[in-house]
Amino acid sequence: MALRKRLNYSLAALLFAVALTGSISAFAVGKASPQSCRLSLQDITKLVQGDLRSVTDPFAISLEKSPRMLYNDGQQRRSFTPFFASNESDWYNTPWDEKPTDVMVGFGTNGSWDLAMRKNAKELVLADWESGPLVGQEFLQRPFILTARNPTEFLAMMAGVPLKESQLNMSLDEFNKMLYTSSWTFEEVHRAQQGYVLRMSTDPRFGQAEIQAVISYYMAIVQGPIANSPAFGPLRGRGAGEKGYLPVYFGPRYVPSQLIAEGAPKNLINKAFFSILSSQESFARLKMLFENPRYAKGAIDDLHLYQAVKAEGDAKGYRSYTFNFTNIPDAISPNGKAAFEYMQRLRAGLYGLFPAPEYDVTIFVTTNLGPPHHFIRLERNTPFTETDWRRDAKFDDPPKR
Repeated sequence: MALRKRLNYSLAALLFAVALTGSISAFAVGKASPQSCRLSLQDITKLVQGDLRSVTDPFAISLEKSPRMLYNDGQQRRSFTPFFASNESDWYNTPWDEKPTDVMVGFGTNGSWDLAMRKNAKELVLADWESGPLVGQEFLQRPFILTARNPTEFLAMMAGVPLKESQLNMSLDEFNKMLYTSSWTFEEVHRAQQGYVLRMSTDPRFGQAEIQAVISYYMAIVQGPIANSPAFGPLRGRGAGEKGYLPVYFGPRYVPSQLIAEGAPKNLINKAFFSILSSQESFARLKMLFENPRYAKGAIDDLHLYQAVKAEGDAKGYRSYTFNFTNIPDAISPNGKAAFEYMQRLRAGLYGLFPAPEYDVTIFVTTNLGPPHHFIRLERNTPFTETDWRRDAKFDDPPKR
């Protein structure tokens, strides 16, 4: 995206002028009318200055008090790791699984969205040991998902760029090409972002926190190069300059031409439920999951977290559960043997809590902290050895002393 530098005005001055002229109604917030709860100039100033304690913490506190917070371990870990999107562009190697599940419990971010969509989950529980990734999904990405009319508009809103009605049905490849070859004036970009925020502000599903989060993200975009969001800290992809924001990670993971260049089979990515953005049907499943996602803040081996999931599921008659642990075991124990043993203990604990034959349990886990990743799917009786875990491993056990 090439924004014209000469039109890249001071963001603080722009927002100050917007507030004075009253056109902040495009950034209006609240669950009633756009005029009932506007962002004050003080709120805007806090966002511009990046007052993390007074702006970011309320997001986490708001989420922790939300009825959608299924479990909270009470630990204060608000470091806000900027992992708001998966960088596993080789995820197409994940074993294919369309067997329906009642509940998807997913650590991480959009990697769990794809699995939940494929398995047509009834409910999505997003988990992490700190609030940051959960805040990003609830207050930033959920408004994009629910407001967008189709996958192309979702990417446009996430990119913060204009999308004409005549371009709404662009393919993902066509949009991605436009994103990186078109040039928009500052006014065109800001007008598009105002339009997106206005649509969210009139939606009763969103309140002040969501609007503040989206504005903060857009503020990071128009400042360029895309690097820092006052409310969310550095966005992954800083090295990509102006392209260093969420679309950088959604492109390689979802845009067909990029997937094919990565090595993905064409017949696989052409499936309607290959990914959350593969079709209108898959995107509709994603929107359904994000109408009322649940959140769980706790470590991957926190038994109380899974007990909370099971208790709610039992009350609803759920008997099928899917868990996605991404590459957290390798991150915790960065050598093959220790990570394998950790995963085996975690697996045994889940099977004990969700016993057969009453419960059906499927586990997805990823090895390696960088590509190539190895994607594993485990059922209760799946043979699983240390050799399976260590395949394609990029690290070895530490030397014996």
